[in-house]
Amino acid sequence: MRTAGGKLVNVENNNNGGYGYDVKGEIACEKGAVSLRAPLNSEVSYGQLQGTAYPADWRPRFAAAYRLQLQAWVKSVETGKPAGASAWDGYAASVAAEAGLAALASGNSVAIKLAEKPRHYF
Repeated sequence: MRTAGGKLVNVENNNNGGYGYDVKGEIACEKGAVSLRAPLNSEVSYGQLQGTAYPADWRPRFAAAYRLQLQAWVKSVETGKPAGASAWDGYAASVAAEAGLAALASGNSVAIKLAEKPRHYF
């Protein structure tokens, strides 16, 4: 992908890592990089090998985040002030995904064209 300013963006995703549940993220920039690392609960050294185990389940890693998200949603219902992603955000993500699929199928760049954003989302 390219941003509106011409910057190159590369996204890779693998949902079937046979070695275990693993979440990574990295932003590699011209002058440096930022990496999202999994919390390290333990490291094992045995038989001249060293490594970490992958959890069997993803829920413990994100339990606190899901609780905070739910609390923010409840507060938004109580106060009437929106919190989190909107339907417009979902629409924009869907349009971007469709453009990506079209680009893969054609081998050409496909522009992301959104409808005019309704005023109530501003």
